[in-house]
Amino acid sequence: MACARVPDSIVCVLSALHVHGIAPAAPPQVWLGIPHNARRPRLRELNIHIIRFSGAAWSYGVDLTEIVGVPVRITSPARTIADCCRLAPLLGAQVVVVAFREALARQIVSYPDLVRAQQALPSRRLRALLETL
Repeated sequence: MACARVPDSIVCVLSALHVHGIAPAAPPQVWLGIPHNARRPRLRELNIHIIRFSGAAWSYGVDLTEIVGVPVRITSPARTIADCCRLAPLLGAQVVVVAFREALARQIVSYPDLVRAQQALPSRRLRALLETL
């Protein structure tokens, strides 16, 4: 419903973790990315959390899919992990580490996918997690 109301948005971060099967429970808010200079959507009836993206963060690792008949743009699994690492202060380190481990353990992402995401969207936290492998 949120993507139908904000068609130029990207499902990202916690919502993307859930859609990709990395996080078992849906977050209480729908996490949507919008262009950095876009006007914030006013959707009082929907509980959404807005993240602003620009440059490579707006275009890298974004897939097109369909959910309940609605075209949806969503971050790829590797991009989602990269975003979680970049937003760790907002999410908490525990969420990031669990998502990283689950995605690899379930083979939803591969090491090379994460390296490419790190190169496109640099994050010290993701680099540190990759170095532990």
